[in-house]
This record gives sequence, C-alpha cells and structure tokens, in this order.
Amino acid sequence: TRPLKLQHPAYLIYTSGSTGRPKGALNTHGAIVNRLLWMQSEYGLRPDDRILQKTPFGFDVSVWEFFWSLIEGATLVVAAPGGHQDPHYLATLIQEQQITTIHFVPSMLRAFLDEPLSAQCKGLRRVICSGEAFPVELEAQFQAVLGGVPLCNLYGPTEAAVDVSYWECRGTTAGGAVPIGRPIWNTSLYVLDGRLQPVPAGVPGELYIAGAGLGRGYLKRPGLTAERFVADPFGRSGDRIYRTGDLARWRADGAIEFLGRTDFQVKVRGFRVELGEIEAALLRHPDVAQAAVVAREDQPGDTRLVGYVAPAGRGTINPAALLRHLGQTLPDYMVPAILVTMETLPLNPNGKLDRKALPAPNVAAAAEWRAPRTPQEEILCSLFAEVLGVSRVSIDDSFFELGGHSLLATRLISRIHCILGVEISIRTLFEIPTVAGLTERMSGCLDLDPLQVTLPLRPHGNRAPLFCMHPLGGLSWCYAGLLQHVPAEYPVYGLQARGMNAPAPLPATLEDMAIDYVAEIRRIQPTGPYYLLGWSLGGLIAFAAACHLQQEGEAVPLLVSLDGYPYPQDKFLAFPEVQEILRGLVKDLGRDPGEDPLDVSTVLEFLRRDGAALSTLQEHHLRAMYEVARNNHLLASRFIPGQFIGDLLLFTATADRTGEEPVPEAWMPHVTGQIRIREIPCRHQLMTEPPSLARIGRALAIELEQHSERIQRNDQPV
Repeated sequence: TRPLKLQHPAYLIYTSGSTGRPKGALNTHGAIVNRLLWMQSEYGLRPDDRILQKTPFGFDVSVWEFFWSLIEGATLVVAAPGGHQDPHYLATLIQEQQITTIHFVPSMLRAFLDEPLSAQCKGLRRVICSGEAFPVELEAQFQAVLGGVPLCNLYGPTEAAVDVSYWECRGTTAGGAVPIGRPIWNTSLYVLDGRLQPVPAGVPGELYIAGAGLGRGYLKRPGLTAERFVADPFGRSGDRIYRTGDLARWRADGAIEFLGRTDFQVKVRGFRVELGEIEAALLRHPDVAQAAVVAREDQPGDTRLVGYVAPAGRGTINPAALLRHLGQTLPDYMVPAILVTMETLPLNPNGKLDRKALPAPNVAAAAEWRAPRTPQEEILCSLFAEVLGVSRVSIDDSFFELGGHSLLATRLISRIHCILGVEISIRTLFEIPTVAGLTERMSGCLDLDPLQVTLPLRPHGNRAPLFCMHPLGGLSWCYAGLLQHVPAEYPVYGLQARGMNAPAPLPATLEDMAIDYVAEIRRIQPTGPYYLLGWSLGGLIAFAAACHLQQEGEAVPLLVSLDGYPYPQDKFLAFPEVQEILRGLVKDLGRDPGEDPLDVSTVLEFLRRDGAALSTLQEHHLRAMYEVARNNHLLASRFIPGQFIGDLLLFTATADRTGEEPVPEAWMPHVTGQIRIREIPCRHQLMTEPPSLARIGRALAIELEQHSERIQRNDQPV
C-alpha cells in the first residue's frame, strides 16, 4: 500500500447537477484537517464538551460533527434518525444529554427557536450556522431566546472542506443578512468581475475560493472540474481557484456579504439545488412536454420549490402522481412543494422561457370543504392554516398538497405539541397529512367526544390544570382559543352541561351544578391547588365551585371571571323569551345573531354557513342546549353567592356599555380579597373571540406562572 498523503481523497459528497446528473465533490485529507484545526483554534472544544451529531451524512457539515469531537477527546452524541427535523425532540435532547455544541441551517434554527423548550437550552456553549443566507431578524430572535450563547455564521460550498469563512454574531448586524465574514486559515477569498479582476468594496461580484481548503474537483467529471476550478490568476503556477457562482461584496470592515446566486442554483433548507436537475426529472415523465422550477419565498424564511408543467399533446397531468414520480428519483428536499399545470409555459419575444411571467401558485383546497367537527379539529385546522399561510383549511386537505414541506412540517409538529400537548412524528404527518386523519390517529391521546361533561382541550402538561366553566348554553368549546396563549405546561379542561348527547336530569340549583363539576374536576386532579375560570354564567359556576373546594379544605389560588357577575337580587328578572334564549346561545357561541327572528333550525343553518366546528351540531343538540340555557338562566337568577377567601381576577368587557350592565362592585360582598380588574375593549359576547382571548390568555399566562412560582417556594395561598 502507498502511504497516505495530504492530497489523497478523504470523502466524497454528491450535490445537485444542472443537467439532471448529480456531481460528486472530492475533498482531501489536507483540506479537512486544515478546517478542523482552524475550528479547534477558533472555538476551543474541551474534553467536557458534547457535540450533537444530527446532520445527515449526505451533507458536508456532518464531517466536522463526526470528527471534531473525536480528535479532541470530547463526547459525540448521535441524534435519532430524522431527529434533526424535530425541534421539540432536539430541545429535549440538548437538555437531557447536556449538549454544548450544535449546528443548524438558518431555516431549521428558526423552527427550533419557535419551540418553547428552546429557551431552556442555555447550557449550549456554541451554536454554529451555515448552509443558507442568515437573516438579521433571525439573529435578533436568537439573541432574544438564547442571549448569551455564542452564535457563529459560517460559509462554504461542498467543493471545499465544509467552510471557508466565518462570522461571530454579536446581535449588532444591520441590513438584510448576516455577513459570511472573513476567510479561515490558509484560505483566500476573492470577489471578481467577469474578467477575473477584483472589484472595490461595496461592488457586487462573483465569489472565488483558493487555498488549502479547496477540493480536488468532481469525480470522473474532468470537463466540469475544468469549468469550475480555474487557474488562479493571483497564485503560483498550477494553483486553482473555485468559481462558486455566488454573488458577494466586500464590506468596508473587511467582511464579505453574500448577495445570492449568479445562476439557477438555489439553497433549499440548507441543501444546494440545481433547478435544472428537477426540471430534467419532470421532463422524463411521458405526460410532460414543458417544465420549469422556481424557488419562491412568499413568506419570509420559507423558500419553496414550485414546479410548472405543460402536458404533452392533448393529455392531462395528475400532479399527485407526478410528485410521486419525482420522489422515486429525487431526495425530498428537491421535490416541489407545489405543481402548477398550464396549457403552455410563457415565452419571451426571443422564444425562451419567461420565468418572470410564471404565475404565483393558486393553492387548491379539497373539492368538498368539510368543517371541523370538534374543538380539537378546529384548533388543528387553524394551525395548518397558520403554518401554511392560507386563510382556511378543510379537515380533508392534505398538508403537503397545500404547499407543506418537511421544514414546515416540523413547525406544524412543534405548534401541535405546544398547543395540544400531543407529540406526533414527522413520519406520521407524511403518512396522515390531513386534520381528519390526524384526529383519528390522536384519538388515543385525546378523548375527542366534544359533548361530554369534561372536555379535554389540552389534557397533557406537568402543572396544575386550568378548568373552564361553560357559559349559558352549556358548551365550553369557546375556550379553545386560550390554548395558543396559556403555556403548554398547563393542561386545560372545559366543564360542560349534562344532557347534550342524551337526556339527563337538569340540576335544581347552581350549587348542585358546581358540586357535580367539582367531582369531575377532582377525578382529574384529586387535590389542589385549583385554577378556575368562567365566562358570563361560567363566572358564577367557577365562583360556586371555588367556594365548595375551599369548604373541602382545598386551595384555589386563581379564580377568574370573564365578564360574569352575580344576578341582581333586588329586582325581578322575567324569564327570557325564546328569541332571547336563542340569541343568547348564538352569542355564547361567539357569533353575531343578526336581527332576523331565530328558531332552532335557522340557528343550525346559521352555524353551518359559518363553517366552524359548531356547524357539525345536530338539531337535537341545539334543542338540548336550549333547554340547558333556560334552566341555567333560572338557576343563575336564584343563585346567592357565598364568600370566597381570596382575590377575584375579573376581565370586564368595556365596549358599547349602556350603563345598565352589572358592575365589578357587585362582587365586593362575596370576596374577602381584592377584585383585580383587567379591561378588555370588546362587547360581552366577543370575550372569547381571538383578539380578546389573546389579551386574556397573555394575562392568564403571567398569573399562572406567578402562582406556580409561589407554590414551588411553598408560599401557596390558602
């Protein structure tokens, strides 16, 4: 055998090729050793450091993840397959394994920082980023979440040994993107014009690389190697420089800014993609006569590949089948998120494809739009729409057919965990990409009967739950909007009236109702402290339940009323007419009933036109709600509150007040502590609409955290 030399190949990594044929970039032992020794000198890995190896080995960052720890005697922790796409898993693993060093492509760093658990990863000693342009706003987000953890932005093509420049992020960058910085050891960077002459600072040019980190070229592609690795006009005879195809410019301080590409090559989720390779794969399908692929960034930080195809002859194209065809030959990050079918692709006057004339994709929803059937499905639909940037989503719409991809999938998974407390894998989402399918899969984690007495809006968490009492109509679906604002550590349950699914005796007094609900609450949480909340009539129920719990010796440190007050005892309250009850029901469901007369059937039609989860209620459900509402009004008018030992947090609706409404002082004889008032600028019936719940939820989050801290310090109020 021959002795190993610095110029011998160390590894081979394939990158996308414009002709449809990937190219293998060869890098040498000397190049990667230079890179690793520079990294050790710059960042000083110690024996007690722990590197997380999470990058797939087809991406060159994995090379330093594997070998830096091994040459310095640090610990290498290998993430589970696919774990690099799961922010919640990564945040948990970082804490459990005491990770000190980790790499992200910027788009994945954004998803990681959106995961609430990421803020607890302060044990990190260094976070390395590379693979994409690094937006300034992402740097600011990092400083807000993980301020104090060193952050570095590196740059380098696969044709060099991983990285050739570096920049320390200090949170002071101005402009649109963080610089790629200055060269590493034994490396030269040039910004040149079309004649290979240096351009002045501030002037864009093409970036070239020379020095010890340069690779040998492309395996068995001498022509392509000669095209990209050209003679170095500034070096010795035989030296080469690599033409990156990246636009850049020097800053006055000697750092380099990345400006984009000079060709049709793009970066998607950290991977370099030749659009021509995808176009070639599309054209290999017999149904496709023309094809074009562009990278669109319709939402900041979310680059999606969009394919445009025209059929051969008079045929048609099945987009789903064509995407499956691409998936057989291309990696997932190269499969377009959306396919747009056109009769013919637009051409410019010279007969060439006019890429600027390609239309924005019009994402199509399922042919038959089905509304969510439960509060959980309504939450999932809103999360799908939020992540995808669309107005609404049917329970049958496919996440991926609406433009989702693996990075957006990680964001969705993180949001589902944060809001519902349920963990699903990215594989599950690929297998079951609809709200209806996910709901069925999650039925083992969530009790999804929406009309049972205890409604588990979010049954998972490690803190004391928040229990929400129903308003007049008996349903607690209206509290689902709180989940986006109450921290995920707190389970959230709704208490609902009996008799919605099947006939049941109605309670004789509001105290009886409260005692019944306390029994349900204690089945979930046997001992205190208890957090209780109610809107409108629910405020009275929460009050009665709190008093009963205190009589049983339990602590209720947080009692919240959302614009609910004791009924006046000094005046006779006539039993409401049918129209008043029906309008009250519609208002309690968070909807405006309008001025036209209502009956049960017209209320049902009204809700179905609205398209929310409530539209799935049947006529017998609404008749049951009507009877519940009638009885609840009677019970409330006869209810004389006892005395609660502690404070009452009262959210009051302040819009369109006439002077006839109840006032906070009505609670004063019944509360020994303070009545702490928070004003919400809305009408009473809009207290559980998203803008109002956002204000209420943020205030509740602060209250819950404060009470939890007191309990942890054994300073629990009694």
